[in-house]
Amino acid sequence: MTEKSQGVHIMKNVALLFLCLWLTVFGCQKKEDTIKIGIAGPMTGDQAKMGMDFKNGASLAVEEWNNKGGVLGKKIEIIISDDQHDPKQAVSLANKMINNGVAGVIGHFNSSCSIPASDVYNRAGIPIITPGSTNPQLTEKGYRGVFRVCGRDDQQGKVGAEFALNSLRLKTVAILHDKTTYGQGLADEFKKSLGDKVNIAYYGGIVQGDKDFKMVLIAIKTKNPELIFYGGIYPEADQKSGTDLLRGYLSRGRSSRETGERTRIKCQVHERRWDNRPEVYRDCRSPCSRRNIPHVQPRSQEHTFSKRFYRKISVKIW
Repeated sequence: MTEKSQGVHIMKNVALLFLCLWLTVFGCQKKEDTIKIGIAGPMTGDQAKMGMDFKNGASLAVEEWNNKGGVLGKKIEIIISDDQHDPKQAVSLANKMINNGVAGVIGHFNSSCSIPASDVYNRAGIPIITPGSTNPQLTEKGYRGVFRVCGRDDQQGKVGAEFALNSLRLKTVAILHDKTTYGQGLADEFKKSLGDKVNIAYYGGIVQGDKDFKMVLIAIKTKNPELIFYGGIYPEADQKSGTDLLRGYLSRGRSSRETGERTRIKCQVHERRWDNRPEVYRDCRSPCSRRNIPHVQPRSQEHTFSKRFYRKISVKIW
């Protein structure tokens, strides 16, 4: 399932889900004319696609519930917050949304934002559901109002390692990450799952926002790995962004293959169009794991929602 389909899939019944959490987990808060739901994520900047996807999915779900009369006689109101994938901004927005009287929050997207913000929400008794924060630390704090509807890094890292070992049968790999809670956490889980079964020829990180990765790529190439595992968000690895991580290594990989060698890149990224390149493997997320959240809609209703989403947003999600 791609990041886009997963994000919208998560949001399809947001109003009902949060109402249940609001009433059964934390009890009724002070009476309001509307039920306020916060949506927090990167709405602007290089990761805006992530935030906008689940904002659009949630907005459509809320619109449909409000057209039915709302919930318990009240309309649902969405409060959009842009954390710009900045942990400090996420904490500030968490306090702001609590002061605005939200009953629950959808977000954040990045693990580096969700983890510190969860402390704020927990103290205020506000439930949150993240559509994309995969770092295990988020739900291992024991906060009963913190939920995720996606896989965890320890699941994804294990799947990636099994693929490298059993399907590709590799002997030497390089591991690269973007130094974020998500990216490095995933890379560490991949490395951990590999154990001593392969040679880790290179392990290192790049900095989000950089565009020139020449020195890193040269260092990796000298190690002659059979595969590069990249853990991180897509902008630094995306050809459309104008950066050189993927494009730069593919050019070096082609030169390498002229001598009979072949280097493969396994990218843990979010829904990008690299599948037509035989050198590149895309590792989509593990099946959703819902902690204390039942599967609220059958598949047929999910498909119907995706069609309504396309009519509303003009973006295909399947």
